[in-house]
Formats: sequence, C-alpha cells, structure tokens
Amino acid sequence: MRRLLRWGSLSLIPLTLGTMAKPVQALDSVQFLLNEGFCQACTLSNSDLSGLDLTDVNLSHAILTNANLTGANLSGANLSGANLSGANLSGADLTNANLTNANLDQVNLIGARLNNTNLAGANVQISAAAQAPYAVESSYVSAYNPPAEYATPPISPVASAAPTQPPPNFGRVLNPPKQGYQPPTTVATRSAPSIPASQPQPIPTQLADTAPDQNIGGADEPNPTANVLTTDGIGIIDGGTVPKGRLLVSLKGGPQGLHSTVRYGILGNLEALGYLDYSFGFVDESEQGFGLKYRFLDQAKGKPLTISAAVNIALTGETFINYATNNRNEFRQRGLTKAVPTLFQGVNGDVGNNLIYSFSLPIHYNASDKLNLWLTPTFSYVQDRDIAVGGFNFGASYEVVDHLNIIAEVGANFAGRGNTFIGNTLEDAIPWNVGLRYDSSTLFGFTPGSKQLIFDLYASNRVGTSPWNQLRVRDQDEPTVGVGVHLLW
Repeated sequence: MRRLLRWGSLSLIPLTLGTMAKPVQALDSVQFLLNEGFCQACTLSNSDLSGLDLTDVNLSHAILTNANLTGANLSGANLSGANLSGANLSGADLTNANLTNANLDQVNLIGARLNNTNLAGANVQISAAAQAPYAVESSYVSAYNPPAEYATPPISPVASAAPTQPPPNFGRVLNPPKQGYQPPTTVATRSAPSIPASQPQPIPTQLADTAPDQNIGGADEPNPTANVLTTDGIGIIDGGTVPKGRLLVSLKGGPQGLHSTVRYGILGNLEALGYLDYSFGFVDESEQGFGLKYRFLDQAKGKPLTISAAVNIALTGETFINYATNNRNEFRQRGLTKAVPTLFQGVNGDVGNNLIYSFSLPIHYNASDKLNLWLTPTFSYVQDRDIAVGGFNFGASYEVVDHLNIIAEVGANFAGRGNTFIGNTLEDAIPWNVGLRYDSSTLFGFTPGSKQLIFDLYASNRVGTSPWNQLRVRDQDEPTVGVGVHLLW
C-alpha cells in the first residue's frame, strides 16, 4: 500500500483527518524519483534533472543516456552499473557517489566535484568537448589511481563481452528494462606508459565544504514538499506522515456521529494534528484533542518498515460518566446535558470531563505495489479515573483496480474493564473496520505532490477515529456505516 493517502480542532471547527489511500502513481520516472528517492534500472534517457537535489538516491543500473544533470547534487548517490553515455554532468556534485561499472562514455564532467567518488571498473571516456577532471582526489578509476605525472593519460576503448541479461531489479522498478535490452557493448579502460602493480589506495583529501542542511526533520527527502502520503485505515493515527508544509483535512460521518481531523506537516517527518469525534446518543462519549506524530523510519527511503510514534491528549464528553461508573444509564440517571467537548473548557470529573492521554506506535509495511499491511499498538490512560486501556489495531489494504483499495482492520483490547456496553455493563468485544477507499485525484487533474482527493465508504463497530475510540466498540456492539472525504493540499 503505498504509502496518504498510509489535529486540534475547536468545537467551532469540527474538521477531521483520517487516513488516506495509496498515493497516486507517479506520472513519469522523474516524478517517481523525486517522490521516492530511488529508481533502480528505470529509464530516464534525455531527462532534465539539472539542478535537482538527488542526495543518496539509488539509480543503480538506470539508463541515463544523454540526460541533463548539470549542477545536480548527486553526493552519496548509487549509480553503479548505470548507463550515463552522453550525459551532461558539468558542475554536478558526485562527492562519495558510487559509479562502479558505470558507462561514462562521452560524458561531460567539466567542473564536476568528484571527491571520494568510486569509479572502479567504470568506462570514463570523456567527451571531446569536455576537459578531463584533473582534481579527482580520492577515487577508484578502473582499479588504478594514476600518479600526478599521468594526470591526463590516454584512454583507449577495450571491447568486452556484452551482458546478455538486463541488470537485476532491486525492489520495485518504475520502468523495468524492456525485452531486447541492449547494455553497453564496450568498456573503456585507462592505459598509461607504466602502471604500478599495487592495489588502488585512495589519496586522503579534505572534503569540500558543503552548505548546511536546511531540511531539518526530512533531510533525506529530495523534495519533502512534493511527497505524497501513504496512509492506513479508518483511524486518525497511521503509518504515513503529512509532508512538510502540507495540510490534510478529513471528515467522516454516519449514524455513529461526525469525525473530523486536521493534520499539518511541520517538518519532513513531524506533523501536528487535531481532531473532534462527536458521537450521537447518550452512551458512547465524544472526544476532542490534539497530538504530535514523528516518523523515525521510512520504508520509501530504504528502511525495512515505516515506523512512527504519536502522542495525543484529549478531553472526553460528559457521557464518559457511563464508562467511569460501569453503568450504561448513568448519564441519563444524573440528568446531564450532552455538549461538544473542547479542551479550553477545562475538566470536571463529576460529569465525565476527563483528560485522556494516548500513545501509539504505527508500524506500516508496503508489501507490494498493491498490498499494504499495518499494526498500531495503542495505550490510553484516563486522568483522575485510574482507567487504562491497551490494545492494537491490525489492518491491510489491497488495490483491486487502479486507485480503488479495499481496507480491512481488526483490533483487540488487553487492558481495562471492557471496551463496550453489552446489556448494562462493560464487556470486551473485537473492534473492526472494513471499507473501500477511492483516490479520485486523477479525475480532477491533480498530480503527485500537488493535491489529493480521497473518498471512503466503510462499515465499523468502533466508537470513533481517535486512538481511544478506535479501541472502543459502540453500545451493544452495534455496527454502522459511514462515508469520508480527505483532501491534501
């Protein structure tokens, strides 16, 4: 499930956020590269990548013939086995880049920074219009570093057997090599009047000065503001994080109540959120709160999983007195009046206004282009009531057709006196959600990195969408249906 798609609102602004569907597929390889930071074995011939920040990208075995990489930042990039024949790398930063076995035939390297660049086994024929880089200070070039007197040795092509199979695929490939793939047929090597027989040893050098990273919280994202969001299920806490500077607004509703959320990307991996779960009736409580969520592992950047941590604080509505006293009718018996909770009104435990603190650890795994899995352990504590509830939510989504995902979730409660009223008292029941999520972005001309518009249709027996209410089950374990809309801009 690629990973939307997987805040504090006042009573006057009942906005909700939720989880978004799988991101819209990139329209071309360049956009995919910017969004994901990798594009192994894909085809980017004649692409304009000039001036882009491509730090640490994985372009192993990519086809970049005649590509324009003027002034691009490729420091730490993996370009092993890539075909850069005829590419323009003038002024590019290739510090610490891996260009082993790359085809650099007729490449333009004027002004390129090659500190500690690994060029072992690479074809380094330089374009006739380009000047050979004299200041390659700590590189491996065809398993040999020439001494200063051979700074410009002649280059002679030596034919070698052409591979008959395309390069291996590592993970998902946007543009895999087509049948009939023809890799470079020659490999050029340096020749000099005399070549020492010793093994290559890098020459120590002082690293070039680099500008300080301005991308706090998302330093490894080529363009954090252009990323799309991968999301999970129906709850507001999921495995995705809203990109820096982007706003996500969600609204869900049905017979169980109205649920609104607002999420904002503060930094590349940090977001703030606010939400209001307003439950109808006099048994299941409403809740309004705020939270922060930080993503410290991201599968899209080469990690095995996407893992985040979220902390929420919320105020319950007056009907919480039912749960606190383990009496389904307590609210009516006291003659209390139902109201929309807001944190600014303060707490009053006598009528059920209590603060709830929740901690969640969303774990998201993108199993394939179509299948996503997630597990969200959650622990909640009610202040002044000595009530704690802990459990988890496990879910999956699968893209049945383009942009349409089916979602299924099931949870469990391991702490507390129960999570729903069966009869007149609390008992434990299994919370669940099942539904469809459709990303309509392409219908409105939205592209990845711009806007996204998602619709949900679901059935559920849960009280709401907050961490606490995702552990709770509706009165008498009664299922209901709902619809939702999510807008990212």
